[in-house]
Amino acid sequence: MLQGAFSHEPQATLNLFRRLGGRLPVHAADCLQQVALLPGGGWQASDSWRFDAVPAGTRALISCVPVVAKAVIAAAIAATEAPRAFGAMTRCLQTK
Repeated sequence: MLQGAFSHEPQATLNLFRRLGGRLPVHAADCLQQVALLPGGGWQASDSWRFDAVPAGTRALISCVPVVAKAVIAAAIAATEAPRAFGAMTRCLQTK
């Protein structure tokens, strides 16, 4: 599961899913990272935004990219620079 926009889902919404038990494990990602589905059905999360090497036996590799609102970028930098900064950030994520 991936954290949605805070305007729709309050921060820490995913904490509920981390506490639920079940037959199959659920990985709740609230940051930029990769997770690998392992043969036993468990998840292994990357220590940084990606794995340096895919874990042995990986059955599926999922890249978790949280929502980034343009308003958040505008609040962090000059509003006139927000569209360019947002474009540069998403291009960077696409090429890595």
